[in-house]
Amino acid sequence: APPSLPAKAASTTLCDIAFAVDVAAAVHETTDWLIMVEGTSNSPNCTESIDGDTVVCGYGDNLLGVADHPVQLGKANKLVYSPHTYGPSQHARDEFTNADFPNNMPDVWDNHWGYIRSIEGNDAAVVLGEWGGPVTGESDDVDDNGLWMSKIVDYLVANDRQSHFFWCLNSDSDP
Repeated sequence: APPSLPAKAASTTLCDIAFAVDVAAAVHETTDWLIMVEGTSNSPNCTESIDGDTVVCGYGDNLLGVADHPVQLGKANKLVYSPHTYGPSQHARDEFTNADFPNNMPDVWDNHWGYIRSIEGNDAAVVLGEWGGPVTGESDDVDDNGLWMSKIVDYLVANDRQSHFFWCLNSDSDP
């Protein structure tokens, strides 16, 4: 049977770290499941100047709060941070029009979620929970999303992050 979750006030949000820890504790009473914590878009504030651009976070690539308030589970090796990140096919953001695009993107990813594995004492994994988008099949110099996708694959490989989920195989779906 699935574990029962502790009762919480109706005003508790899913972003509440204490709530996440309570849920994980309840889950771990009867299972050994992984607990995946997704990024948000704007909590904490995710407006930064990176490579000369005013950069904001997308749907779920903001894990800036982990630096100051990491989730602390009783079973630390069962925590997985799972950002979701998308390129220019899904967002109109300054970093996608930067003169150095897509070579500026690793700085953005490092700022939003790429730093997590370097936090001293961190036992959590980082698995990119969603990334992708449509590509036109044109050459890289005319397909910005294709450029972005090639760059994120290079980033994942260079940073030994082969665990990820691509969204999605059919081109008719929005993230």
